[in-house]
Amino acid sequence: MTELMYMASPYTPIGQEAEESINYRKDYRYTLAVRAAAELTTKDLIVFSPIAHSHPIARLGALPGNWEFWNYFDEKIISICDRFAILELYGWKESVGIRNEISIAIKNNLTIEFIDQNTYEMYTYSDPVQLLKELNVRK
Repeated sequence: MTELMYMASPYTPIGQEAEESINYRKDYRYTLAVRAAAELTTKDLIVFSPIAHSHPIARLGALPGNWEFWNYFDEKIISICDRFAILELYGWKESVGIRNEISIAIKNNLTIEFIDQNTYEMYTYSDPVQLLKELNVRK
């Protein structure tokens, strides 16, 4: 059976990355998310990427690109997904959006999976409890 998977990925640049053009970095992260979603779609998954879906809508509609604006949409989508995975792009551990998405996924009893950004191989974290502590994510 084909499963619906929510693919989280960082969007807003952080640290040194933020010193570059923020719009350029967001476009780059959008491209990486679309590539990963396309690759995973070939593996019998229905992939929903909030970045792939929302980035062009935000750009063309002059909407905010932050968690505060999109959290309601993401919470609804995560609640109907069978799986939850994080694309491990630079800054994913610091991402406010991803921390909140993880919390929503846990509330929906979804296992947190990870996607290698180079190979698109998926795996689960060996110690999810420790990961949540490191990220300071509440259950």
